[in-house]
Order: sequence, then structure tokens, then C-alpha cells
Amino acid sequence: MVGLHYFIAGLTAVCFLLTFVSCYRAASKKNLAAAEEILLHNMQASKGRYFNYGRLELFLKEYGVAYMLYESINPVMYIIIKIITGILLAVLVMFQMPEAVLCGAAFLFGFFFLDILVRLNNDSDNKAMMSDIANTYDILKIQMRAGVFITDAIFFCYQNCSNRRLKDGFLGLYLDIKSNQDVPGALRNFNSRFKNSHISTLCAVLEQSLVTGQSADILDNLTKKNVDIQKLLNAQYRRKIQGIYHKLGMFIIIGMLAVILYMAGINLTDAISNF
Repeated sequence: MVGLHYFIAGLTAVCFLLTFVSCYRAASKKNLAAAEEILLHNMQASKGRYFNYGRLELFLKEYGVAYMLYESINPVMYIIIKIITGILLAVLVMFQMPEAVLCGAAFLFGFFFLDILVRLNNDSDNKAMMSDIANTYDILKIQMRAGVFITDAIFFCYQNCSNRRLKDGFLGLYLDIKSNQDVPGALRNFNSRFKNSHISTLCAVLEQSLVTGQSADILDNLTKKNVDIQKLLNAQYRRKIQGIYHKLGMFIIIGMLAVILYMAGINLTDAISNF
């Protein structure tokens, strides 16, 4: 019976998705476009923070969603996906536990689950960027000490960056400066593509150096910041090693307990059979 419920729930979910896709592509596309237009208008006029169009647009850009989907998603599509995810989860729960409260909780969890997933993915990206950010500080320090213009220094950072998201960001920054000749604006645009405190600091230091013209100060700031990043990298490495040791210790203890229980079970079985 439980298997049948899962089958019906899965079939319903598939039918719902197929219906949504067909509605999006078929003759009712005009009605869907009108609904999206209404949702877009309400989001742009929203005074609340969560459903505000500008906030969601910045959120998608900062947390890398727009980058992952090649700039093909907008806040309206993001909200629609969240609503569909919530409905699908609520439908799945409804077949197992048809209580309204549980279905409502499932919808809310499904609705906000994508936000959680996006934030976790951004945290993972930030950790993966740490070594490249540290190298970037070293590269900029050397290039600026040699009198290289900031555009060429940024291109050199792009060439020596291994993280794909950060590498594409540096390329966009380089092309933005080349085409618009507006370094502060390009730095602000580059910073808006990431939710990373180290990148924000880097952009702030670079922009401040353009205003003051004090290259010595920027070199000192870059050096100090690079030391902080190296300390953070070392701390993360130590935590990773400690975590491995803790897991190994747990596995050893679990293994020892399993052997002890196994031996005790054998002895108990022999005692019972002899009795």
C-alpha cells in the first residue's frame, strides 16, 4: 500500500511538471505570460523585503545562481520555481499524511529549501575560492609594486586563477574596465557578483587606492589581508584534519564495540546451547 502511495505521488508530480511545461509552451503561453507580468508588477511594487524584485535580483547575482544558469533566470522565475517545489513536496506529504498542518509545513519547507541550498552552495564556492583569493593579493602586490596598471594586473589575476567562478569574474571585470573605462563602477559590479567578505575587502582597497593614489598603502593593506587569509586557510586545514581524526576515532570505537558485541553474542549463544 505504501508503495502504491509513492507511485501515485510520483506520477502526480510528473504529471504536474508535464502540465506546467505544456502550459508554458502551448497556446496558454499568453495567459502564463500575463500571470508572470502580474507577479513581476507585484514584486516590483512590493514594500516587503523578501519578495522585493531588486533584493531578489541582487540575491541571485551575489549567491551565484545567475552565474550557474548563465544569466537565464530572473526573480519571477525563481519565485515560480520555489512555489512549484513547495507544491510538489506538499503533494508528496499529502499522500502519506493528509493533515493540513503537515501539508502546509511541507509547502513552506519546499518553498524555502531552495534558499538554503543556494546559500550552502555559495559557502562551498567561497571556501573553494580562498586559495585563489590569497594568490590574487600576492599578484596584485607584485604587479602594483612594479608599476603595472590595474587593468593589466587584473588580467594577470585572471590568467592565474583556477576557480571557474572567480576566473570568469576577473574576466568580466577586465572587459568591463576595458569597454567602459570606469574602474570604480567595474569594481562595484564585480563585487556584486559575489557574497564574499574577502572579495568585498579587495574591491574596497582597490577603489580606495584609485581615489587616494597611495600605492604604498594598498600594498600594506594587501599584505596584511593576505596574512589574514593564510591564517584562515591554515585554520580551515587544521579543522579538516581534526575532523578526519575524530571520524577515524569514532570508526575505531564503533569497530571495537561491534567486535565486543559479536564475541559476547557468540559466547551467549554457546552458553544457551550448552545449557
